[in-house]
Amino acid sequence: MNSKVHYRLWVSLSTIAIGSLVLLGATSLALADAGANSDKSQKCADKSGCQMCRMKMPHMEMMAKLRDVLAQAKDTAQAEGAKKTLAKIAEAQKLLDQEHKDMHEQMAKHMKKMHEGQAVKCPMCSKMMGTFKMKVELHCHTARYSHTALDDPNQMVPPARLVQAMITAGYDAMYITEHDVVWPDDELAQLQAAVPQIKIFPGVELNICNNKYHLLVLGTNDPQYTLMKNEGDVVEKAHAEGHLTVLAHPWMYAEGAEKLWSGPLPDAMEGLSNKGGGRISDQEIVKAITRWPVRPLVNASDVHPLSHINRFWIETNRPLVEADDIREIILAGDYTRHVAKS
Repeated sequence: MNSKVHYRLWVSLSTIAIGSLVLLGATSLALADAGANSDKSQKCADKSGCQMCRMKMPHMEMMAKLRDVLAQAKDTAQAEGAKKTLAKIAEAQKLLDQEHKDMHEQMAKHMKKMHEGQAVKCPMCSKMMGTFKMKVELHCHTARYSHTALDDPNQMVPPARLVQAMITAGYDAMYITEHDVVWPDDELAQLQAAVPQIKIFPGVELNICNNKYHLLVLGTNDPQYTLMKNEGDVVEKAHAEGHLTVLAHPWMYAEGAEKLWSGPLPDAMEGLSNKGGGRISDQEIVKAITRWPVRPLVNASDVHPLSHINRFWIETNRPLVEADDIREIILAGDYTRHVAKS
């Protein structure tokens, strides 16, 4: 059997399989909804025992496999100039894309309805389906690397103790942002391995222009950032690599950042934090950088001593799977800012 016939057969079989998946998907949805509607007040906490999840997730995994088969068939058909086969592949891909969209929406609604506070990753697009809020600290320091003239070494917290305190306070994720130092991969991995209850992500707080202002770069442990002195270069590099940039405690720079900053602007500005004692209003923060376009505001504790923990934070409306997910979440406004009740 030559390659053209081989791939035409694959396309035909894939098209039949996709059609079967559409029919099975509609049937499984009807069956699962019938079961769910029999007791709408009962949430399904265990996805492994949920009829909808047991039907839909394998269904979507098969769709992902078919997508890969069609991609291979397309490559071969293009190389051989098989126009009719390419047309059939395009039809099959269109059908598969629509089925993916429908399945994704159905599972997202199901997760929100029956698995409150949970989410699963779509096998087709890797996006999360469901609702899963996370309490996140974007700005904290440890005694390991953040020794500066402004910090009392006796108050700085060892990493393991800081992480345990974060867990006790109910945090789901944290970014360690030492002053002009990044954590090595192996050390951060070792710290993470001991505490599966919380996600620990890398970051850094950069001293820009001789301490005129500080910039957070979240999601990186590239030491190259600590050698860079131009704020525009830092932001440009961070954006190219998908990292979130945040101007820390902007109200401190009313006479500095506006005049000295050059190049691309950071993604966001720090709102309430321990640096201002929580007394700085949003209006004052925005006024501090009057010539800049409006930037998203995020709350962060800027943790140095343990007493700083759990005062200011954000809660994301979707899970942080990877460190750089935070940039998309902040830019989309898919989070809320929180202040501890006094």
